[in-house]
Amino acid sequence: MTNKILLRRFTGALGGGLVAATLSLAVTGIQAQEAVATTSADTQLEEVIVTARRRAENILEVPMSISAISEVEMKKRNIQFVGDLFRTLPGGASPGSNLILRGLSGGNDETAPGTTTTFTDDIPYNFAYMNDIDRVEVLRGPQGTLYGSNAIGGTIRIISNKPKLDEWELFGTLNYSREGSVATPDTDLSLGINIPLIENRMAMRINGTTYEDHGRTLNTYTGQFTEESGSFLRTQLAYEFSYDVRINLGYIREEYDDVGAGGPIMLRGKGTGNYCILKMKILPMATMLV
Repeated sequence: MTNKILLRRFTGALGGGLVAATLSLAVTGIQAQEAVATTSADTQLEEVIVTARRRAENILEVPMSISAISEVEMKKRNIQFVGDLFRTLPGGASPGSNLILRGLSGGNDETAPGTTTTFTDDIPYNFAYMNDIDRVEVLRGPQGTLYGSNAIGGTIRIISNKPKLDEWELFGTLNYSREGSVATPDTDLSLGINIPLIENRMAMRINGTTYEDHGRTLNTYTGQFTEESGSFLRTQLAYEFSYDVRINLGYIREEYDDVGAGGPIMLRGKGTGNYCILKMKILPMATMLV
């Protein structure tokens, strides 16, 4: 009799334990599913769109070695000039002013032909200023089909911010630095504005930069230190006829004045550049899309 009572108690306790374990497993499973769903939502990758092949594509679908650096990332790295960008590219080197990708170099001389090309808004010119830039696309490997015979190592595409048709915007940066051995500080000032002219039709975007960089090398013959100064102005006017057709007219002006310290006579370089850009975007045809 006693054995039967103990057996019933054991069976009842075992059944209760199994029910409790089942409920616990069910609750744990639900919590795990919720955690997985939350984690997947938090870690969802942002879609990166590039135009390396003259059409808008997801960067994961481009069949080449390509990476993109966003405007947010450049601000985090405090990239102000293109030389700052070159020094942060993985697998790249920048001896002097030239960029080398994949170890392909045209030579150690400054006059040697380059192995990489730089396009700013599809202009084959290496602008030094990195203000008001939307993104940078780094294409590694030969790119001669679209970007010329000198692009055997790769191509850098710098895409500036385009005028916004429905938003006023005022932006700017000021950098101030000073070295202990140099009396004069270095300054870098950039200001810009976006102005909607006709609602959802026309807008203008203007960005200007001026800088002064004082070196530490002294020419004992003239008593003058090296110094660099320059200015840069980018103006863009955009008109959107419809969602499928948009025209962007741009004007760029660059001035620089560099004073070197070599020899009895100061080596000085001055220059002024003026560039006009006319772009048309037609969808779904994207051959001229930037």
